[in-house]
Amino acid sequence: MTAGSVTLERRGAAAVITLRAPPRNAMHLDMWHQLDAHVATIAGTRAFRAAVITGAGGHFCAGMDVRPDNPVIARLAPSFVEGDPGPARALLDELKGILDRLGTLPVPVVAAIDGACAGGGLEIALACDVRLAADTAYFALRETRMGMIPDLGGTVRLARLLGPGAATDLILTGRRVDATEALQRGLVERLTDGAALEAALAWVDDLALSGPFATARALEVLRVASRAGEAPLLAMETEAGAAAISSGEPPIGVQAFLTDTAPRWETE
Repeated sequence: MTAGSVTLERRGAAAVITLRAPPRNAMHLDMWHQLDAHVATIAGTRAFRAAVITGAGGHFCAGMDVRPDNPVIARLAPSFVEGDPGPARALLDELKGILDRLGTLPVPVVAAIDGACAGGGLEIALACDVRLAADTAYFALRETRMGMIPDLGGTVRLARLLGPGAATDLILTGRRVDATEALQRGLVERLTDGAALEAALAWVDDLALSGPFATARALEVLRVASRAGEAPLLAMETEAGAAAISSGEPPIGVQAFLTDTAPRWETE
């Protein structure tokens, strides 16, 4: 398996980050580190009015790559096998730090979503300020089907965005949501019948008509209004996520996921 890559390019006033790991851009650990490096590059310049994150090949991101050759799996082995939540907690803190830095860039962050947007991929999108999607996009948080939870901000941010009932529906069942339902629920702000990246670049063109100082100050207030009190909830989510990862269920769920079979959970 190749680790994939994450690239950064300038498109007009936008810094465009592209996830590249065929077929559906599942995230390898190296890709998380590349994403973090590009976020640091954008944060260190005033050359861009917005950042756009998208995926190559007609998909946004299918989430974490859970195949055995992803170093993430090796790092989680003590949690999976020995029930030690420490390695899981450390990894979650690391990856959540990357998403926090993405979501606090000094410019608006737009997720341009085509095709699959699932698991950690959806959690990347939830860390953004705006989500624009192609009408062929689809969404899911299927971690519970693998014996885990959406622990990269998914439980907290989805509940805030959609309300607790809708978030509970999607997270506990792991069901797939199409683009129309995503728009109706408020998971995305707009749909397009073309490529989501082009819609996002048009959004940035509209943004560029507004004053940079005014948009920066408005963005600060909007983020505080939507994220106030988020930190302790994210910390609670990390503890819950680490507990789930070390519960003994993930090896059963991940194997079922990789073999496309129904998991056989151990019950009393």
